[in-house]
Amino acid sequence: MLYLSLLAIGILFPITSAHALSPFKEGRGTAAAVMGFMQLMVTFVLSGIAGLLEADSIMPMVMIRASIAVISVWFAYHSFKSKQPSTESLGEESPQEAI
Repeated sequence: MLYLSLLAIGILFPITSAHALSPFKEGRGTAAAVMGFMQLMVTFVLSGIAGLLEADSIMPMVMIRASIAVISVWFAYHSFKSKQPSTESLGEESPQEAI
C-alpha cells in the first residue's frame, strides 16, 4: 500500500507543483522557494508530532495522514466552491446581454 501511495505522489507532485506556480509570471524562483520551504516545515512539524506520540504503533502516522487528507479535501472544496464556471468562455450570451 505504501508503494502505491508513493507512486501516486511521484506522479502527481510535479504536475501540481507546476500548476501551483503557473500564476507567478515574475518571481517564479521565489514562489518555488517559498513552496518548498512550506512543504519542509509542514513535514518537520508533523514528523515531530508523530515522534512525540506512541512509538510502538503505526497509528500516529495513520492518524496524521488521515487528518491531513481530510484537511486537504476541506480546503479544496472551499477553494473550488467559490469558482463558478462562466458562460462567456463558452461563447454563450449571459442573461444580462440578452435583454
